[in-house]
Amino acid sequence: MGRDVDYAGRLYFSGRAKRGILRKWTNESGHYRPKRELMSNAGLPEELFEPGQFQSLISVILPPDND
Repeated sequence: MGRDVDYAGRLYFSGRAKRGILRKWTNESGHYRPKRELMSNAGLPEELFEPGQFQSLISVILPPDND
C-alpha cells in the first residue's frame, strides 16, 4: 500500500500440546526479502530466528525434454 515495512516473514507456531507458542520465525515473505541485520525490527525473539531457504526458478530441476 506504499507504506514502509519494518520487517516481513513467516511465523511458525506449535501445535496441539503447546498451541499458539512461537516455535520459529523466518524472513521468507515472497518477493520482499529483508536482511538478517534488520530482524530486530520485527520485535520477535532473535534466538527463534531461522533464515529463509529461498529457492529461485533457476534452482528447479526440470525433467529432460523428450523431443
